[in-house]
Amino acid sequence: MLKKGIILLTFILLQFFFRWGFWGCEVFSFFSSDDSIPYLMSLHISKGMDFPIFFYGQFYHGAFASYFYAFLMSIVGFSVRNLVIINILLFSLGCVFLSKIFKDSYNSLFYFIIPIPALLFISTDTSVYFPFVFLFSSYFIWTFSKLEYNFSLKRLIFASFLAGLFFWIYQGSLIILAPFFLFSIVKLIKSSKSFSFETIKSMFLIGLSFLIGLSPLIYSEFKNNFVSSKFTFMNSGSIPSIKHFIYWIYNFFKLPAYNHYFKSSIYLKQNDYIFYTITLLTFLGVLFFIIYALKKKKSLWLIFFSVSSVILISFSSFGRLIAENMGSRARYEVHSMILMPFSILFFVFILKKIDMFLCRDIFKNKIRVPIFLFIFIAILFKSNISINKYSIKGGRENNKLCAELIKTEHPTLYFGNYTKYFKYNSITKEKKLFVPLPFAPADISFFSNVRYYPYTLKAFNLWQNEKFGFITDLSSGEKIKNNIYKIFPTLNFEYLKIKNHSIFVFPPKTPIEILLINKYPYLYKYVKRLTEASVKKIVSDNNIIKVFFKKDSKWGGNRRLELKNGNKIIEFPLHKLAVNFRVNAGVKKGSYEIIYNNVSLLIKKDGFVNLGSETLPGVEFNHYSDAFNMVYFDFNKRKIFNVDGIPISSAFSIKVNSEKIKEIEVEMYNPFSFESDLWQKKFKQEILLNGTNNKKIFLKNGKNLIHFSVKKGESLKLEPKYKTFFKLTDLSFATYFKPVGVLITKILITNNYGEKRDVTPLLRNDFLEKRKKIVKKRFKK
Repeated sequence: MLKKGIILLTFILLQFFFRWGFWGCEVFSFFSSDDSIPYLMSLHISKGMDFPIFFYGQFYHGAFASYFYAFLMSIVGFSVRNLVIINILLFSLGCVFLSKIFKDSYNSLFYFIIPIPALLFISTDTSVYFPFVFLFSSYFIWTFSKLEYNFSLKRLIFASFLAGLFFWIYQGSLIILAPFFLFSIVKLIKSSKSFSFETIKSMFLIGLSFLIGLSPLIYSEFKNNFVSSKFTFMNSGSIPSIKHFIYWIYNFFKLPAYNHYFKSSIYLKQNDYIFYTITLLTFLGVLFFIIYALKKKKSLWLIFFSVSSVILISFSSFGRLIAENMGSRARYEVHSMILMPFSILFFVFILKKIDMFLCRDIFKNKIRVPIFLFIFIAILFKSNISINKYSIKGGRENNKLCAELIKTEHPTLYFGNYTKYFKYNSITKEKKLFVPLPFAPADISFFSNVRYYPYTLKAFNLWQNEKFGFITDLSSGEKIKNNIYKIFPTLNFEYLKIKNHSIFVFPPKTPIEILLINKYPYLYKYVKRLTEASVKKIVSDNNIIKVFFKKDSKWGGNRRLELKNGNKIIEFPLHKLAVNFRVNAGVKKGSYEIIYNNVSLLIKKDGFVNLGSETLPGVEFNHYSDAFNMVYFDFNKRKIFNVDGIPISSAFSIKVNSEKIKEIEVEMYNPFSFESDLWQKKFKQEILLNGTNNKKIFLKNGKNLIHFSVKKGESLKLEPKYKTFFKLTDLSFATYFKPVGVLITKILITNNYGEKRDVTPLLRNDFLEKRKKIVKKRFKK
């Protein structure tokens, strides 16, 4: 027993030795945003902030692994290093299960330490919970072998419970579980010798055990309209074909040397001869195993198990997804990697056969060591050192940057590249908030790629009220800085350099488009209208404010001006080079802060909104802005919609000035889709009525019609609780990403005689339509 313990400990230490760059510092180079999600999930679970059922943003992964991480790291401490150590231990345990299939299991264990680059990465990869997938797959391969020769109902019931957990962890596990249960039920009936009541009872216990392990997913499916089932079984993509099966046979043999995700790095690119050698040996391993199984008339179960799994994955929606797009992103390749234990097993089998040949027929049993194993390790050791050095170097740079940002008085909110930013959240343990940049083609909130939904709301609030930062590499930073100075010469921002990074610090509410100008030049024309470059001077005399502008024929008239004095903001449209505005009583004299963008706003504080020749009958609308067209993606219907309406980012007030008005109906459009799969039904949009939390209106997704009985002199103040950014169409006059809570799509006024009038068209003034046509022509150019 002591000898076995020493062998096991030595094996685990060797696994860590070949991965010293992955656990040797707080975070390693290849730890990406995707990898950090389970870490952040476990952090939220431990703090009681969230109790997810699914992996953030992916509905074919359950959250069991994050609960496991949360439990262990609550004991040993939260750090990326501890997370990697746990993953290496899980991967090592999976190798132990595979080694137990061989007769000399403890001697066979050392064949699983070969430092193949692909195995170094995926054994520490949390982005797809691979260590868990590998461990559970290995366990079921081993259990399959045990049931073949020594059927045990208790073992099968326990395995069924783990199968439920496995299916929750990853729905693609059906590839392994389907043949496992098919084989097990056949063995159960065979061992019972007849289909009796005891057989039915045993099958019931097996099924019940599976459902207990699967219970969190079952609960979530009923609560969330079977979102995981729809994704797993209905998102098929195409009709299966022989091509898929051939591809997966090919894929099966190359899995131990799998290197797709990392080929872009010169540090990680394997020599082709090593890659093809490993693939060839795997193929020979399968071939020799078939010969061995037929000759010994045993272990044919493994051939059945692996082939049936390959067939299932080739005909699954996951299999089609990858087979039709071999360049698919690495996070989807877990559907390949679920077969990794099979291919590694056959690879080890042929290595052992070669070693047996060398020891028996060449060295005549004088040297009983795994010679071929040592040869492989020697060949790969140089690349192993390069990989670990690269990992340590990048990890240390990330740690230094985050330490610098934490200890200095920099902003709390940072934007940047998606592949890095959740990693920074992990390193800083969310002391700073890092979120991805908006993507220009985004069809929903640009924070949609922030997988943890509360980040959306928190980031928006920080953007509104505090300075925020943007981080990029030095070369990109210099280009962006020069572009900003060139296009927006009066924009007030700080430019810093820290640890080989460029850091921009912008004032609150600086348009997000500023961060995209280096990548999407066509946004320049939208952003340029948001700067203060055209303001010449402001004169304040008693309660009259006069604003003068530089002559700018190109953009003249396409602006909104906000004058901020104290806590009060006065807004009005600008379509002349000089504008007079009478300030309402109660606003203090003094200096005014200018905030000015491209959305026209018509407000008159003395009771009416004047639009051309018509006047709204007896109603005053406060904080009204032009209608616009918003691009909105409905996750439930999987369709993109264009919605016309009045964007409400803060309070929208309606005041009745006539006793003839009896009722007002407001049709609101809720674009958040809080009940969608993306938000996991964690929120409902609330409309605060007259600024009090005691009076709330909860909006469903899509359109909502709200009725208000009103009297003369009565005011209705409608304020959405949640706000974020949404993409607007290019023909609109709002910013490219607009803060939106809800949209008001229609306003109906009912008089004492029951007559209704739709006043929405009156809110869409004629000059707005004319300007749309002008911009449409310019946009085409």
